[in-house]
Amino acid sequence: MSYERFPVPERLRGVIEHVWMVESAPLAEIRREILIPTGRPGLAIALGDPGTRHDPVTRAEWMNAASVFGVMTRPHVLGQTGTSSYVGVEFTPWGLAAFGLPALVDDVRELADWVGADTTAGLVGELRAVSFGAGRAERLAGFLAARLTGVDVPQVVVEAVRAIDELRGRVAVAEVVRRCGTSYSTLYRLFRRSVGIGPWDESSTSR
Repeated sequence: MSYERFPVPERLRGVIEHVWMVESAPLAEIRREILIPTGRPGLAIALGDPGTRHDPVTRAEWMNAASVFGVMTRPHVLGQTGTSSYVGVEFTPWGLAAFGLPALVDDVRELADWVGADTTAGLVGELRAVSFGAGRAERLAGFLAARLTGVDVPQVVVEAVRAIDELRGRVAVAEVVRRCGTSYSTLYRLFRRSVGIGPWDESSTSR
C-alpha cells in the first residue's frame, strides 16, 4: 500500500491541513479497517472501486465514493474490495465553513450535493488522468481553492484547537479556557458554532 501526504497552497492553509492519497493492489476479498476519529472533517474521492463507510453505533452505511464527512466522534469501519485508490483532504476543524458548507458531526454528504453530479464526475476523471503524486494533489487543491468563500474564525477557537493539539487532547478544558483568556461559555459557544462540537468533544476525539 502507498500512502502520502502533500502540503496545500498558501491560500488554503488555515482551512485545509493537507492533501492525502492512498493506493493498494486489487483486493480479492473484503478488507475492513477501523477509522479512528481525528477531530477533523474531510473529503474522500474514490478513483478506483468505491468502498463503504459504516457507523457501528447507528448502523448507517455510506458508499465511500466522493464524500464530504464531518467531525466524527466515534470510530467508523471502512470496507474495501477491488481496486483501492483514493485522494482527499483533511480540513481544519472549522474548514468546511470556508467553502460555504455547514459544520457536520457524525455525518457524511455526497460531494455531488455540493458541486453537482457533472462537476463531480469531471473532477474524478481529471484526477484519474494524473498519476499518483504531487500533480494529482495539486489538481484537487486547485479545485477546492476555486470554491473558497472565506471564513472569519474567532481567534479563541484557533488558540483552543492549538492547545488541544499540542497536548494530543490530554488537557483539561479549564486549561484551554485559561490559555484562550476567555470564559468557558464564550469558548463553548464560539467553538460549537465554528466546529460543530464543543471543546471537550474535540479534545476527546483528538486523543
